[in-house]
Amino acid sequence: MNLTSLADRTLQEISGGKRQRAWISAALAQEAGILLLDAPTSFLDVGYQVEVLDLVRRLSRYCMFP
Repeated sequence: MNLTSLADRTLQEISGGKRQRAWISAALAQEAGILLLDAPTSFLDVGYQVEVLDLVRRLSRYCMFP
């Protein structure tokens, strides 16, 4: 999610768009079995909206439903 440069900052110190990407990154790092995304592209610039939606699309290809 290209957040390496923000590693020394807290969530309160970063913009809303970067904060949204950080939350998604945290869920992925914890290997969550299910992600519930309510407006995952809110406050994101268009480029990051595309990046997040592409990531979600790629992740959904690997999901298996019972």
